[in-house]
Amino acid sequence: MLFQNPSKDPIRRFQDFLPMKDHSYQLVLDSIVADYPLTVEEASRLYQHLFIYSHGMASMVASGIYQFSMEEVIGLLTEVCQSLIKEMVGKK
Repeated sequence: MLFQNPSKDPIRRFQDFLPMKDHSYQLVLDSIVADYPLTVEEASRLYQHLFIYSHGMASMVASGIYQFSMEEVIGLLTEVCQSLIKEMVGKK
């Protein structure tokens, strides 16, 4: 869990976090752009949102607050992802 591993050199802007820490970052962005009518910048924002949302859920599980079922995880992540894509596409 990220919250259990404080960094000696904290990242100052969250938009810099994923490119530095996720070795598959560009592959994820490429996949999003290939599947949805989003720019690379929008794909990056989508990925940031989903990363934050999923890590919030993981923190709840790790701290014993709640145990999500697989159906809940899939349903919640799908709903937030679709909502974000709809919002981003609607702004064009």
